[in-house]
Amino acid sequence: MRAKKYYKLVRRHPETGQLTDTYSGSLDYSVSALVEDPSDHGLSVHTTAVRAISHPVPRRSVGRDWPAVLLSVTVEADDVISHGDGEEKTLVRRLRVEKILEEPIHPDIAQRGLSAYRLQDARRWLADGWGGYRVVDRVTRGSPDPVDIQRDRRAEYAIECRLAASGRWGKSAVYRAVPIDNNARRR
Repeated sequence: MRAKKYYKLVRRHPETGQLTDTYSGSLDYSVSALVEDPSDHGLSVHTTAVRAISHPVPRRSVGRDWPAVLLSVTVEADDVISHGDGEEKTLVRRLRVEKILEEPIHPDIAQRGLSAYRLQDARRWLADGWGGYRVVDRVTRGSPDPVDIQRDRRAEYAIECRLAASGRWGKSAVYRAVPIDNNARRR
């Protein structure tokens, strides 16, 4: 039986450059490597790239603030521990890394639980030069509208996105720019 293709998001260690598992921090990944989980839990993989990027991890996860790397991996059928339904992760005993699909992925969007639409929204803001992005329940009082920030100063600010409480909530949002040093405290 042929191996099935999945996607996995890992983090690149800022000092060593090694690709590391976000959950354990002890497993290393490289292209063509066979990675096996020594625990009973299993390695998490996803059926789509968007699900791999958006699947949330706990705040205490290893390297959560490091840049992320999207991998294409293959898994043999007998290595699957449990199949995920919908957006749930699939757990596997071992996997083979096929290739690196995308890097770096900004840590403010990787594994933060963003919907597919918010993930696309965040990518647009970051590509436009902003220093960060996060969805919040309340925007910071007195924070300026992003159009009020000069283009050459965008990297100093993170975008706060507050979703609408009613109406077409999937596409409605309020955006504010918050200085990065103030924004770090709100994480």
